[in-house]
Amino acid sequence: MSGKDVCLVFGTAAVCWMFGYYWTKRQTGLTTTPASFSQSDSPSRTSAQLIPENSEEDARLDGNDLEEDRDHVGGQWYDAVILHASEDEMAARLCQEILQEQVNVPNLKISLPDDIITPGTPTLDGLAILLLKCRLVIIYHSRHMSMDGLMLFGKQANIIQSLDDPQKRNRIIPFIVDGEEMSVDMCTIQPVNYTNDIRSANFPNFKNKMERLFLMWRDKIA
Repeated sequence: MSGKDVCLVFGTAAVCWMFGYYWTKRQTGLTTTPASFSQSDSPSRTSAQLIPENSEEDARLDGNDLEEDRDHVGGQWYDAVILHASEDEMAARLCQEILQEQVNVPNLKISLPDDIITPGTPTLDGLAILLLKCRLVIIYHSRHMSMDGLMLFGKQANIIQSLDDPQKRNRIIPFIVDGEEMSVDMCTIQPVNYTNDIRSANFPNFKNKMERLFLMWRDKIA
């Protein structure tokens, strides 16, 4: 069996296991949403996500009455967390630095999962509740993501929540790294082409798009 086949089998097994784990947690109430983020039974729960540009106005309209949960981070929200494979740790730190230093949003708070998961909290539980602490979950979609079972769990858990709970819709932002092809589980989510070279002709477009997203979600989740 080739290395690619091994990765595919492992990734599929990890995703299947994740569905079972997350469903069990939901049934026991460990990953339920606080009252201020109560779930809806409306048909829109299964709507596909459409992120930046064309969907920005729709997201703004859908979220006008969004109430925030302040039982975390001293009552403050992170603007975004960067979900990444372990092999992309340094690259994700660079991404964090670029966003905080180049995007014109005051006091922008970008974090990585290890920085915000409460000490003593099991990693799987921490990854499953990122949307309760962060306005956006950025998925650093490199070639390494499909080979990291832990991060596959985190990715799927947050995608499921964004489809299941209208209050969390449109808050998953895939960053396409080095032209990596989108995985099937994110085929309904519009990605952002990540650019880490501030001298690139594409960087202003990336920068402006992220500024719009961060400011829009700050307006919705104060």
